[in-house]
Amino acid sequence: MVLVKQVFAHKIGGFVQTQLSPFLIYAFASLQSVAYYGNYTLLTTKLSGLFTNFLGSSSAGVGNLIAEGNKEKIMRIYWELLSIRFLFAGVSAVFFYYVIPPFITLWLGSEYVMSQGVLILVILSFVLGILRGTTDEFISGHGLFRDVWAPLVESAIFVVVAIVGGSLWGLEGVLLGGIVSLFVIVYGWKPYFLFRHALHIPLRVYVLGFSKHLLCVVVGGVLFALLHDWLHLPSPTTSWFALVVYAAAVGTTLVVIQFIAL
Repeated sequence: MVLVKQVFAHKIGGFVQTQLSPFLIYAFASLQSVAYYGNYTLLTTKLSGLFTNFLGSSSAGVGNLIAEGNKEKIMRIYWELLSIRFLFAGVSAVFFYYVIPPFITLWLGSEYVMSQGVLILVILSFVLGILRGTTDEFISGHGLFRDVWAPLVESAIFVVVAIVGGSLWGLEGVLLGGIVSLFVIVYGWKPYFLFRHALHIPLRVYVLGFSKHLLCVVVGGVLFALLHDWLHLPSPTTSWFALVVYAAAVGTTLVVIQFIAL
């Protein structure tokens, strides 16, 4: 019963942030911004859901792996699963950066394209949501839900930063609330909680491994950006066919580069 209450507390934290975001955007930006922002998150949410379903079966495997108690194998699978997520996130982030604006232009019109700052924050939020999955799976596999304060603090950080940021920078400031709360709790506390209380491995192992993956993905993204400018691909906003060809070229090249980088 105690475990159920702990899991419920963690679910409530995520629910609060999801439901509050549109109201905060409306309060500090406009109702129009809520609709425009929804067009962007519609694409990222669908792709995130597809990837989550693809790796959904890994959660049961992680539970069985932990039950075996082979620490070396546990860590090997942890890094393998994290690498898969980095590959997907690295490809998707750059793909979205180049493809979402022309897609919105053809779909709804150029007036619905939001600023580059908003696009980057939406992509960053998407990437952070994808990369957190491996740590969350291993925390769940170990049954570590006793930090019921964590989702409450995460929600509090989100609200405070969103209100302050929204009053200063509008929509971009509200989006910063979710990103800052993820950095503090999900990428600060959660890895420490897992590695210290379950895996009993120094946190520097996680920091070093995560940093190596991040560096590989960033280098891959920079290489693609240089290659993209050198190729001078035709404009994808002329027709849907041109967009499909452009997206296929971008996606294929990204997969190859990021795969090699990782």
